[in-house]
Amino acid sequence: MSARPRSSHFYVALAALVALLCGLESLVGSLPFAEQMLAKLSDFQLKELETYIEMNKLLTTLATLAIGATTGFAVNRGAAAPLAPADVRKAVASWTLSGVSLYAGHFAYQQVIWMLDQRFFNLFYPRVWWPTQAQFWTFLVSVIVLADFIHGNLTRPAGAGSVGGRP
Repeated sequence: MSARPRSSHFYVALAALVALLCGLESLVGSLPFAEQMLAKLSDFQLKELETYIEMNKLLTTLATLAIGATTGFAVNRGAAAPLAPADVRKAVASWTLSGVSLYAGHFAYQQVIWMLDQRFFNLFYPRVWWPTQAQFWTFLVSVIVLADFIHGNLTRPAGAGSVGGRP
């Protein structure tokens, strides 16, 4: 198979993924809700919102750092010899999970803005809560996969690949 069909399959899959994510946002945006309307946030709610936004920013920064660490390690380790297929899969998994964490953080932030626009405040409301949880857990799993990727590469010499029955 030539590079061109493989590349076009990638972009078709990417377009389908973007369409799926847009559809998901549209679906979530159309769900009904019933919450108490507020004229103004209390001091406690403002502090809660500030803490929430700081956590979102921190996880976004850390997920971006995980993407950079995965890329840096893969490029530097792969310079001596190509990475083993299992290592490539681990790197791609870490990149993907970090990317999902970034998207979930963006989506959670958009849901908080929607919530405030609708004049209610409940950070445990499912439209806000599940993207926040997805942001954290996908970041955590991406770091675990990254640690496995790095550990596996540091415990064998560069260029050793998957010799000796190691996947």
